[in-house]
Amino acid sequence: MLKMYSDEELLRQPVGYWTGVAQELVVGSINDTLGIRQPQWWVLNLINRSDDGLTRAELPAGLRHHVDSAVTDSVADDLTGRGWLAEGREQRLRPTEEGPAALATLWERVPRTLDRIRAGFSDAEYVQLINLLRRVVDNLDGRSDLD
Repeated sequence: MLKMYSDEELLRQPVGYWTGVAQELVVGSINDTLGIRQPQWWVLNLINRSDDGLTRAELPAGLRHHVDSAVTDSVADDLTGRGWLAEGREQRLRPTEEGPAALATLWERVPRTLDRIRAGFSDAEYVQLINLLRRVVDNLDGRSDLD
């Protein structure tokens, strides 16, 4: 059960600490549930949505808000090593026959993680949480748009 504190106590809490702890736990939970790390998840989804695959050079542009461009090559290597992507002609990464099936299995695991993260939140509270975090990002001149 969540211990309750006074508003005065909570106003003295460092937002950086709490957002950092939350980020670490949320990403860790997602990674554990999926069995892969978030960068692999994002690259696999991006390539599966592309019409003709992507080159390694094209990956950073499609993931600029999600994955550090310094790791996209190692992520592509991991996914090709799993047999979910193949690098073919023109050095384009495309899903293998196993890739879409693996992605579908991963998508089946997503609701379990989201349910755990959102436990005890109404839809309105979740929307409020996201908007508050977006406001923090916007206040610090970050990118707060959803796209």
